Amino acid sequence: IVIGDVRNIADGINIGKNNTATFNTGTYIIRGGGIVGGHVVATSGVTIINENGPGNNTAKFGIFSFDNSCSFDITAPSTGTYAGIAIIQDPAGPANLVNSFCGKGTITGSLYFPTQEFNLGNGNGKLDVFGVVVAKVISEQNGGARLNASAPTILGPGSKKLSLVE
Repeated sequence: IVIGDVRNIADGINIGKNNTATFNTGTYIIRGGGIVGGHVVATSGVTIINENGPGNNTAKFGIFSFDNSCSFDITAPSTGTYAGIAIIQDPAGPANLVNSFCGKGTITGSLYFPTQEFNLGNGNGKLDVFGVVVAKVISEQNGGARLNASAPTILGPGSKKLSLVE
């Protein structure tokens, strides 16, 4: 599956367990439904924004849900509005939901889950995040999952200072 023609996606993306979704360069706004499934490859400057459903319908909000047999590779753009940001979860989305990542792959860019949980579901996996992880809770299950997070390098010299304000 190649995803690149539609930038505003309603009802989420469901990737079959043994299938791969390849995202072309760009910003993807998912309005309800989240992303569920197999392998994600988005290595050429991609930001995924996960929002409430159409009309700001929180009942249609969907999480990221990947099982142990998947992989998740994404590289944020290095320029533009979302430079250095790989995934943004809508802060107005329902609180206390669990976003489950498979624990395999590389994310180059920062992750923002301000009201929800970021969970590594695969006890044998390793997810490398070259960026900042902001989440209400960061957790793992099955013991042994590893999250290797490091300071963002994608922004480069002269970048703005990243701050969190309420």
